[in-house]
Amino acid sequence: MSRAQLGGVTRLDYDGIPPPTPEQAAGLASCLRLCARLEMLDLRNSIGDEGAQALFGALPSLPGLRELYLSRNSIGDEGARALAGALPSLPGLQDLRLPSNSFGDEGRAGPGGGAALPAQPAVRIRTRGGLRSLR
Repeated sequence: MSRAQLGGVTRLDYDGIPPPTPEQAAGLASCLRLCARLEMLDLRNSIGDEGAQALFGALPSLPGLRELYLSRNSIGDEGARALAGALPSLPGLQDLRLPSNSFGDEGRAGPGGGAALPAQPAVRIRTRGGLRSLR
């Protein structure tokens, strides 16, 4: 795939496809880096920690991302820390959905034990505890 092919993509929906292997997640991350106009990414499909780390490494190349759906992904503490590290690069993020993952307080703490999920203004986050707005 090339930037010419993927550069105009604004929505990607992977909900319900078979979970990717770590190698497939790394390939998807390479493709995501070419999606300069992506606004919505739906990855609800059990990517797990290793897949999450590969995919979240591509998030800084998506500054226009507004919606990120990560429910039912078996994301543990390592994946949550990777997500927390990528969130500051997403200034337009408005909706982050995280229900049905397996990270705990350690993952919420983020890299180096600092603030993590997340400190973005006006981001609506859906977790097991329901919907909350961060300001």
